[in-house]
Amino acid sequence: MPISRRNFLKVSGGAIATILTGCATTGKIPEKPSILPKVPGEPADIILQNGNILTVDTHDRIAQAVSISKGTIQKVGMDSEVSSFIGPATQVVDLKGRTVTPGIIDAHNHMIYFGEQLKYRLDIRPPKVRSKMDLLRVVKEATKTKLEGDWIYGCQGFPLPLKDSPTRWELDEVSPKHPVFLPHMSGQYGVANSRAVQVAGVGKFTPDPYGGRIQRDERTGEPTGRLIQYPAMDLVRKNIPKPSVTEYEEAIRYAAGLFLPYGITSVQDVIVYMRRHTKIYEQMAEKQALPVRLYILEYIDSLPKAKRMVSLHHHFHSSMCTFGGWKLAIDGGPAAGTTLMYDKSQLGSRHAFPFHQPEDFNKIVKLLHESGFQISIHVVGDEGMNICLDAFEKALESTPLSKHRHRLEHANFPNQRNFDRMQKLGIVASVQPSWIHLYGDGFQMMFGEEIANRTIPIKSFLRRGIPVAFSSDVPATLVFEPFWGFIGAVTRKTRSGRVLNPSEAISMKEALRAYTYTAAYAAFEEKEKGSIKEGKFADLVVWEQNLYTVLPEPTKIRDLKVLMTILGGKVVYQDEKAKLIPSLSPFGGEGNWGPLRGSNWPPH
Repeated sequence: MPISRRNFLKVSGGAIATILTGCATTGKIPEKPSILPKVPGEPADIILQNGNILTVDTHDRIAQAVSISKGTIQKVGMDSEVSSFIGPATQVVDLKGRTVTPGIIDAHNHMIYFGEQLKYRLDIRPPKVRSKMDLLRVVKEATKTKLEGDWIYGCQGFPLPLKDSPTRWELDEVSPKHPVFLPHMSGQYGVANSRAVQVAGVGKFTPDPYGGRIQRDERTGEPTGRLIQYPAMDLVRKNIPKPSVTEYEEAIRYAAGLFLPYGITSVQDVIVYMRRHTKIYEQMAEKQALPVRLYILEYIDSLPKAKRMVSLHHHFHSSMCTFGGWKLAIDGGPAAGTTLMYDKSQLGSRHAFPFHQPEDFNKIVKLLHESGFQISIHVVGDEGMNICLDAFEKALESTPLSKHRHRLEHANFPNQRNFDRMQKLGIVASVQPSWIHLYGDGFQMMFGEEIANRTIPIKSFLRRGIPVAFSSDVPATLVFEPFWGFIGAVTRKTRSGRVLNPSEAISMKEALRAYTYTAAYAAFEEKEKGSIKEGKFADLVVWEQNLYTVLPEPTKIRDLKVLMTILGGKVVYQDEKAKLIPSLSPFGGEGNWGPLRGSNWPPH
């Protein structure tokens, strides 16, 4: 079915009026209209020279200088080639041998919810909460600042496995007069007290919602307060007062302010849960108020919702904000025991169930595929991956699309058949390599050594020609800084020092490409960004160290430091000590996690 097109406002300096992407069932994804201005020939606004410019282009060229004009990369080459663009008003920056890369693209991030949780919810993350006792203490303290009946809503979240999480009755002891809902850090389950369960109308005879589970006491059948997966959690969450539009806008600015000092210039928000949140992003773009570039995938949890969403006619594409398609989920994750693996004897998989029955899932994927937009699916286990690939295969047989670039998000534990099918179907792997380092020891505990060694096999993906995009997955991950991803991908060392299958380690050159060019490719944006090339957006990062020569050790990679971040030709962050442009006051984004970024962060 065709999707109508709509023109709307310019959203950043140098951008042209934008047009909606279209829908097609004619054998290929519709081409997006160009949003890049012509490369200017006049003098540059900024020139970075005497540096080490890692272009991440097709040939991985290393240049010496780059000139920027009207938000666009104007010239890349040797100092002598670029200097011809120096004019009376050009800001010339002597890099003194420092390194420049394309802006980092976080290909799986939940920016609006990350910012909202940090600003407006109760902090229940490590190091503040490490145990059940800590969690109950934090909730009890929160009741002292709330009026009776006010909600106590935790951020994402506490680190306890499902079996060790507090029940509703334990929460009642510390909060009998306030409804409480606390999500796990993974976002795959949460816990509620009796007051919250009652507000939600959840009782002994309430059926499990589609795609979710209400945990029940084995003896009485009463809900324990533990709610597994989004639909079950939504039974409670839908009753919690929501932030205002203004508060969400503040949350987005807050999150982006944290990202920019680490060189993140683009974010792919791959699970925008509600259409009104998409509208907030779009409206901020129209007001030229988005601090980073954004690509959006909206979450679909059922066939009726899929039918409703594809019928809406306000998809959009601009230099700062693009609607990309749809997000689904088929399994959960290790902490809840809901990783959909063929081996269900392990702690991380013994409670697994598919969120959709295959017949329904195939219908949803087919419908979304026929809309002409990208489909991305949360999947962790090997059995879950095959369910997803079955659905993609059927949809492509019915409606061949040559450039679909459908994605599997996470794809933690693939088997050989998963590899072969992803390669054949042209599926993108969107992975979080920081998990190798941060959670690798936990994977060993939850799944055993053999499966743990299969964790995020980046080299095997690349060897088969499967595109790999890197990301953080905040707030489901405690950290977002790219160096955590570099550590996981390049060293494969866990927090304890164990190396998970060293043959899957990749080089820093390959890792940088996954964080830039391939991340842009995963969103159909490689013509606009992801490498340092004439005509692309001037989204650049200046680093103190050379990423290609840093030693492949966690402590060395962790020392990587961003000195300047440039977005659309504008300096949006500058390190206060480096002062590459002395006339600029040192500045960064709103918010600073300060001491949490010390030598002991992130907590175990």
